[in-house]
Amino acid sequence: IDFEADENRWIVSSIKLIEKIVEDKGGNIYFTYYPNTNKISKDDSRHIKWLKFIEYANKNHNISIFDPYPYFIQNAKKQSMVWSLTDKHPNCEAHKLMAEFIYQEIGKKLISTQ
Repeated sequence: IDFEADENRWIVSSIKLIEKIVEDKGGNIYFTYYPNTNKISKDDSRHIKWLKFIEYANKNHNISIFDPYPYFIQNAKKQSMVWSLTDKHPNCEAHKLMAEFIYQEIGKKLISTQ
């Protein structure tokens, strides 16, 4: 919630360092996050927080982050994509959607900019 908290400043500085190392070596790096998959919905408050962080990172630190959540909303067959009621880790279908998002959505954007 507080993007200027010590923990968040450390994460941002780490992302910037990783980005610099990759670019210094002649590579490209792209950032995304793994969305919450235990209750996928258009009005998920956690996604709203991610959108605020993505905007903050871009505006204040020139870090671009791809947002996979709209892809999950559009393509998820169920609202819950976790292993069970007690194991909230993403299930195989969620991993498949994330892989498709990275390959299809990010890949398309990268190809169109080259």
